[in-house]
Amino acid sequence: MGVIEYWNRAPQWLKFACVGSLILLWFVVMVTMHRIASKGLLSDGQSEGTIWTEVFEGKKLYVLGDSTVANGNYDMTHRPYGIDLKDGSDPSGRFSNGYTIADYLAMKLGSPIPQAHNSMTEEQRKKNVGINFASAGCGILSTTHLLPKCRTLNDQIGLLTDERPSSADLEDSLFFLSAGSNDFIADPKLNVKDMVAEFKVKIKSLYKRGARNFLINNVGPVGCIPNKRDQSTETDEFSTKPCFSTPIDKPCCGKWDAKLKMFMCNKDSVVCEARKKALFFDGAHITERANKIYVDHCFSGDICHQITTAAAN
Repeated sequence: MGVIEYWNRAPQWLKFACVGSLILLWFVVMVTMHRIASKGLLSDGQSEGTIWTEVFEGKKLYVLGDSTVANGNYDMTHRPYGIDLKDGSDPSGRFSNGYTIADYLAMKLGSPIPQAHNSMTEEQRKKNVGINFASAGCGILSTTHLLPKCRTLNDQIGLLTDERPSSADLEDSLFFLSAGSNDFIADPKLNVKDMVAEFKVKIKSLYKRGARNFLINNVGPVGCIPNKRDQSTETDEFSTKPCFSTPIDKPCCGKWDAKLKMFMCNKDSVVCEARKKALFFDGAHITERANKIYVDHCFSGDICHQITTAAAN
């Protein structure tokens, strides 16, 4: 039974206990009140997804975060990553078999998929386009480094500042932030309040630079990913009791490495054929199909929730 069929049969509590942030990630959209009101989109009868599409259609997309949205700032991935990219191109740092949630978000908005900052020439960055600053291995906290070479959120915000986009340009763009899982992987006993406080500082930093429209990806139950399920017990910090059993026991790509305590997906790995029915591509990242499903559900208004505010405190 594929993940889609399993999802449809699952009880509601289970969907939000585990897969609520893995296949259908819980998004929060924060937009300034005057932008929504000026478009006349506060009337009854419209879904939130309709509102977001109309407000942000064709807008530039700036992406900040971790490997859930990275697409090449440090080219760490190789085949079979990117095996299903339709243009047959190099995986370009994506940690999936194809497109990421950031890619599908851009497609949904009718905007160009933002290129990785490191892959762009100075001339390209001056063309007033969106940019992907995301870097695998880092988190919300500056002390989180799961990989020796990663770019913290502070670093990413600094790079955005270096590009010197105008305040008007930033106000008219959408900022997608997806980070936090690596912080919990690095320290399962992490104080959530401390992490949230740090995240608020970073969002306010972007706000002060002119950003007004944010799409924020919540952190899901890290214990549900295959890398942690294989290590879990009912009593440890990664207890997976509320998670699905069959669809996410094993990823589509990779064998368990007892020494590294993770599934290793590399050029010698055998990749499952039914990737459109799989939830996880490797031990930590979901498939292209799953990425598309939850972006679709986001824009249908099922799981994305809108917060409007006139100004940041």
